Amino acid sequence: MRQALLNTVKWCLLLLLPGTYLIGQDIHYSQFNHTPLNINPGLTGIFNGDLRFAGNFRDQWRSVSVPYTTFTVAFDTKLYPKRSDNYFWGLGINFNYDLAGTVKLNLLHLTVSGSYSRIINKNNIVTAGVAIGGAQRSFKSDFATTEAQWTGLEWDQTLPIGENFNNESFIFGDVSAGLNYRLQASERTKIDIGAGAFHLNTPLQTFDGATDADLPIRLSIYGLGGLKLTNGLDLLLDAQYTFQGPHDEFVAGAGAKIYLNQNRGRELALVVGANWRTTDAIIPKLEVHYKTWHLGLSYDINYSPFDVATNRRGGPELSISYRILKVKPLSTYKTCPIY
Repeated sequence: MRQALLNTVKWCLLLLLPGTYLIGQDIHYSQFNHTPLNINPGLTGIFNGDLRFAGNFRDQWRSVSVPYTTFTVAFDTKLYPKRSDNYFWGLGINFNYDLAGTVKLNLLHLTVSGSYSRIINKNNIVTAGVAIGGAQRSFKSDFATTEAQWTGLEWDQTLPIGENFNNESFIFGDVSAGLNYRLQASERTKIDIGAGAFHLNTPLQTFDGATDADLPIRLSIYGLGGLKLTNGLDLLLDAQYTFQGPHDEFVAGAGAKIYLNQNRGRELALVVGANWRTTDAIIPKLEVHYKTWHLGLSYDINYSPFDVATNRRGGPELSISYRILKVKPLSTYKTCPIY
């Protein structure tokens, strides 16, 4: 939930005021539906297949002097019981990297997630998930500009910034959890509804030793769905509401999935649509689905007051994933009903 103008002002104010601390907000993606482990640990293992590899890249505000660069790599898999078809486990790993603003505020974030899915029947599956990990935040005070560098006529960045930080980097632990409900009428008509709660341990976020700079819990509430309209066309609908401390964000999207080839082993489909982030952007998107590959490209067209600086150029975002479906002996392993 980063709004670049507000963040830029925030960093300036924080660096201007002695004794203050830097607080980092969570990363976000416009294609939130293609970064499942970042919206709910309960989505670990909830996909059609046995192994899933995914990646996301976002380059925001490149047209101004305060760019944000974010990328994610993730992997998750299912673990099947040998003698039961009532449940299965999920295991995943998720790595986030974020570099933001003029002071190079940096985040390295790694979590391991686990989930338990209870199969009520082939149409209804409930999943609970948890994620545990750690992160490092850092920044570069050499790039900071403060009032101490104002000569009365201009900013002189060769002068000391006049601020004392205990350190420019710290490490913290992180705990998250979530629930997901999958309702599926068929392979192409289904919906996931759930919520994920992140930073349940509210880890301390400070560079100057302050004791009242806890990272607020982030709550993510979402719905991810698809509806088969005809043999060659699906309607895709997604929405997410996220809030963290005083910040909130609502993103909704719609797309038409057009099936160009449905022959087994040659499956090909295109998704054409757009997302809408209520605070600042319209986001056209295009996706290609080939067999078990997915590639998505979107672009934020900014309409917030910051478009005076960006000329509506928010930035591009890329998502990619690959699923592996294993052939398992039915006498040894049960078939998972997830479509």
